[in-house]
Amino acid sequence: MIVSVAPPPELAQARAALGRRLAEARKSAGYTQETLAPLTHYVRSTIANVERGRQSIGRDFWVRCDEILDTGGVLAAEYDRLRVLVTRNTAGHFDGGRARGAAFATRAETHGPTALSLLAPHAADGDFAPQTYVVDLWAPDGRFFPGLAIPAYVHPAVAEDGRVLAAVPTGYCDDRLLRTPRRSLVVGRIETDQGAQLFGLDARHARQRLAQAAPDARLVIPQAYQLDELVLALLWAVANLDEALLADDARIEQAIAELASYEQMSRSAVSHDLAADLSDVGRMWLGSVFCAGHIHRHADALTSTPAYWTREQRGEEASTWLLFAHKQRYLDLTAARAGSHRIIRAFCIPRAAVDASPRGERILLLLAVALMESYGIEVVITDEPEYAGTPGFVTDSDRHAVLANWVGAQGIWHVDVTDDHRTVRQYGAAINHASGRSVIAAASPPARLRVLTEYLDLNWETLARRCRDLADQGCAAVVQPRSRHLSTAGIDRACRYLADAAASTD
Repeated sequence: MIVSVAPPPELAQARAALGRRLAEARKSAGYTQETLAPLTHYVRSTIANVERGRQSIGRDFWVRCDEILDTGGVLAAEYDRLRVLVTRNTAGHFDGGRARGAAFATRAETHGPTALSLLAPHAADGDFAPQTYVVDLWAPDGRFFPGLAIPAYVHPAVAEDGRVLAAVPTGYCDDRLLRTPRRSLVVGRIETDQGAQLFGLDARHARQRLAQAAPDARLVIPQAYQLDELVLALLWAVANLDEALLADDARIEQAIAELASYEQMSRSAVSHDLAADLSDVGRMWLGSVFCAGHIHRHADALTSTPAYWTREQRGEEASTWLLFAHKQRYLDLTAARAGSHRIIRAFCIPRAAVDASPRGERILLLLAVALMESYGIEVVITDEPEYAGTPGFVTDSDRHAVLANWVGAQGIWHVDVTDDHRTVRQYGAAINHASGRSVIAAASPPARLRVLTEYLDLNWETLARRCRDLADQGCAAVVQPRSRHLSTAGIDRACRYLADAAASTD
């Protein structure tokens, strides 16, 4: 990744203009920063920083402000124009993802992790050396993700004995820049003949590493935390999920209580209107946790080893398997219930969905499949688009099926339990078709993962090596979630399994 130190002025100006527009609308509507903040699910300092153009924030925030301030969608429209500017400038900040793989492959899309693009560097308030600067890593929005900027404090660094040593200011662990509760990164930049290499630590972990060191100590960053395609993909997913779930936390608890009565029903479909003030991610989490519970509440209806159908086609949705904490419990229970019996989970991932996905999303999808295989779940994939609309279900292919759908559902979820013979046969036929014509058909999990890597146009050797690096270190120190609903355990497990799978085929 090559960082352009000269700030693109149109980005800084557009961001500042959007902030001024918010301040004007807020004052016209009679709100102070203190009274507006809780209505947007953010704190007053966030409102202040956004109005000054010092902090970027996702589209959900601007939509909510339009509603509160009755601005007729003007703020969200201005935000969309700003994102177009960011996309146009991305190519000027990244090297196009060549062999050292520090950025996602460049594309013309405005959504998804094409890259974590760097917004304009700005002056720091701390005691920074001239070679040190601050940038905003832009984690783009997606079909569900809100998008956000992650402050990154970049320092010169050198490589010694397999470590990256970043020259941070004296007494850096006490600097207020690192004590913000929101996500930020401390980055070491090494200059090489091929360009710059960047290595990152979550600011909280950077403070912990420096707390017991001498005041003038350098910051040690493991080389495993190079900001390449793999780490940036993980950071994109974690940051976007985290930002939305933190903003929705109190409302999620309220929605769980309000919707608890649905747990007693074998069939229900809940409209978005019942949680209209939640973000898309908040509704995703609510639907996912309810569907997982629904399957386990009705698992006894299945008379033989079940087979599963899942609707994720792209990495954005699949990242929930890696990061939603309840998904790990769900997989644990699924594996324990099956015992030594063969479990199948089928996906429909048409070629068009692969071609439309940036490399980062394809990496996330691969890791989600690796996670399932690590639990003894055999993944089969059909590429036939005719099956793309098949809902999520579990069936014993005999007498019963449990429908549990939240990905692509019309509402938050749609669940059912059925013994209708035609429906059960239809679901069983879909499983049999996907199993018999799987595009990743192979005799062993390592072989299936390798074939899937080829199908997703990814590099098996490079990903296996980087997964081993991350598995050895653990990924939390660079992508630590703040939300209690997220965990990096799934990422670590998937990385370890993929790395071990690659070693077994060498």
